[in-house]
Amino acid sequence: MSLSRRLEKLEQDLPFVIVRPEGMNLVELTCFMGHKVAEFLGRPEPEVDKVVKACCDLITDEESDEFMAILMDMIARNAD
Repeated sequence: MSLSRRLEKLEQDLPFVIVRPEGMNLVELTCFMGHKVAEFLGRPEPEVDKVVKACCDLITDEESDEFMAILMDMIARNAD
């Protein structure tokens, strides 16, 4: 296997990391996550899955209910 192929494989195996911007409230964070996921749409599914997982890792357990409410509200507003 060539070096470039091995590096490519290594990149695929690494977890995708997104850093949560400091001081961002939950609404802003939800928008930020949406933009990150949108950047990856159209790429191979495993890459999209990795970025979605990395985004989900930004939310703490304490925030998860509030986050879901914000997300559902945004989805409902965009559906109109």
